Amino acid sequence: MSSFELDGVGRVRARSLYEAGYENTDEVRKARPEELLELPGIGSTIAERLTDKELSQGRSEENKKEEREEAGSNQASLADF
Repeated sequence: MSSFELDGVGRVRARSLYEAGYENTDEVRKARPEELLELPGIGSTIAERLTDKELSQGRSEENKKEEREEAGSNQASLADF
């Protein structure tokens, strides 16, 4: 099963999304909230959050590394996890 790095998506919701054909976070972000509402474990709040382009934009590992380098630190912060 693919891993979903989205807020509010744990093992159960990730399985529900995967079994519905969503194989990565980009596919979930492109979905309409109405589509996600049909899935077990996905309510209206989660569906809106997962498809909100500004809120659900995950930072890639490369972006995180660049931000740390710009700040003069290679140490990961809690926000990176």
